[in-house]
Amino acid sequence: MFGFSLLIGLLISIIGISPILISKVDDRKAIATIYGIISFLITSAMIYHGLFSVAYPIAGFYFIITFIWFLIATIRASVGKISSGNKIKIKSANPILLAILAGLLLIGSFVYGWGGILFWGTQDHKYATLVGTIDNKTMHHWTQDQQTIDPTHLRLVTYDLANSLASTSLSDTGGHTLGSQYVLDEAHTTLQKINNEYWYLIPIDFAGFWRWMNTDYISDYVKVSATNTTAKPILVHSNQKMKYTFAACFGDNIERMLYKKYYNYVLEDYTFEEDENGKVWWTVSATQPSIGWEGPVVKGIVLFDPETGNDTFVPKKEIDNNNPKYAWIDRVIPKHIIEYNISKWGEFKGGYSNSAWWGKKNNLLQPETAVLNYSSDGRCVYVTPVTSVQSDQTMVGLIYTDARTGASTFYTTDGGQTEESVIGTIEGAIKLNPTWYVSEQIVYENIYGELCALIPVLSKDNRGMDNFQCLGIVSTKTKQYAIGKTPMEALQAFVKNIINSNTQLSTESTINTNSVRGVVWRIAIGDNNTRYFQFKNLHKAFVMTTSNMVETILTKEGDSVEIQYINSDEAALPTVFFKNISNPIEISKNQKIVNDKNSATITEQKKKANTKDMNAIFDTLSVDQKLRLFEQMKKQKK
Repeated sequence: MFGFSLLIGLLISIIGISPILISKVDDRKAIATIYGIISFLITSAMIYHGLFSVAYPIAGFYFIITFIWFLIATIRASVGKISSGNKIKIKSANPILLAILAGLLLIGSFVYGWGGILFWGTQDHKYATLVGTIDNKTMHHWTQDQQTIDPTHLRLVTYDLANSLASTSLSDTGGHTLGSQYVLDEAHTTLQKINNEYWYLIPIDFAGFWRWMNTDYISDYVKVSATNTTAKPILVHSNQKMKYTFAACFGDNIERMLYKKYYNYVLEDYTFEEDENGKVWWTVSATQPSIGWEGPVVKGIVLFDPETGNDTFVPKKEIDNNNPKYAWIDRVIPKHIIEYNISKWGEFKGGYSNSAWWGKKNNLLQPETAVLNYSSDGRCVYVTPVTSVQSDQTMVGLIYTDARTGASTFYTTDGGQTEESVIGTIEGAIKLNPTWYVSEQIVYENIYGELCALIPVLSKDNRGMDNFQCLGIVSTKTKQYAIGKTPMEALQAFVKNIINSNTQLSTESTINTNSVRGVVWRIAIGDNNTRYFQFKNLHKAFVMTTSNMVETILTKEGDSVEIQYINSDEAALPTVFFKNISNPIEISKNQKIVNDKNSATITEQKKKANTKDMNAIFDTLSVDQKLRLFEQMKKQKK
């Protein structure tokens, strides 16, 4: 790599001094020598440290630095000494013409990717489709089809918290301290699903140049549970002798090793992952611009073995085709590319004339922070909230992007709070605890049909270490919130708040409600005015509060009751309606009016939601499927 830098630096400096060598400037050889040495040293150092890709138009940085040196030399070679009459004498115009042509070529490469202006109607479409196709088949409304939250697989541990927990493992090595010799490579902390569990993998690296000089390899790395905030981090002693790291120098540096072979790609998003056999690899996204200097597209993944230095290029097509050999790779598309693609889609989906460039700004959308998560079917996805550019800046939906293939699905919502808004809600709830702070990690989940933001709350101890304190849940639609020390406590508190608020649940929630009549078999009293009860033939428990349901206080085992509850996979299902048939309580006329009105509202919401879901499903059908459905409906009418 050092020799490559010197060779390219020499070539660029020779081109750079050429205008002086062919000029008629006095002492041109001496001037060219001094100028050439300076440009050679600066260029070689920049190439060695920068590792610039040639994937960009006209070789990218290499053309730019060559043009700069050539332009400086051209000015010096073309302008003679200032005469006594203060007039500048132009000795040669040829180098100036060459510099102008090179400048126009460089400017043209930038203008090509500007989305409009010179290439009206072409680049805007390219930008809008970088995210993939978003149409009726990939657009859905947030419905009960979204699986409800699984509190046992909720990512509570943030990247900062994972690194804080991992740092304690370096001193727990059975008698010797790794912390004096090695450091955590926190910049490459990687979230990965391993055997249906979520983990952070954190590589360990050399603690400086002299430690690298005196150590042949590293065999350890740290695993931290992403779901259990009290689990002890695991210091993994592997059989791999990892020689190639980011802190290693010269030829042992990972980036330098890969640059020698993949200089025609932009290598980014280095992730540290385990395969199905427990062997660790570096997976690196190999990208290239697709629209001038813009529009980065992933062409494949480079698998790098940190022990042997061997690498394999896996084309993205093999990942898209679900080659089982690479099933363990969780992500291929870097986060910043997903956010970039969504941003360009939101800006140019209506064409250049409707973009922010032109100023109409009609129905323009913009992404917030993409968060890595795992879908109900186990796929690694980036979840990106999308907000309106208009003054209200409400969240209009979520885009789920498969982190392996890049395929996106847009889930629209009926209005919602932005990141800033939901964070502000939890910040207001914890303001009495000055050492607590709200993390920037927001995970969006379906809680009984409500789209909710789940936000871990952390604190820092006197050593500056992060500690988990509680979980905040905020409804993006109603802004109702709850806080709990554990996910289950937070979920229960959230449901109690919904029930106690005397407000209707969302449309999606009311769809997923069931009614049942039966004889109470068991009753238990919980905390905060709650009652748990069971029917004998149902293997579920039902939970309700007593603050707005007087009949629940007087109900005893053996009474016949009728309930309406939110159906989910939880062991204790929240009850939204309760009536004791054995011992009915007479209610006031006004209360009956309220109950009848609520019941009518629920029925109407169900109808609207069912219609919305049916329309969404109908839009995804092909023309042939729609025709067959129409024929079946005509036969049923006959």
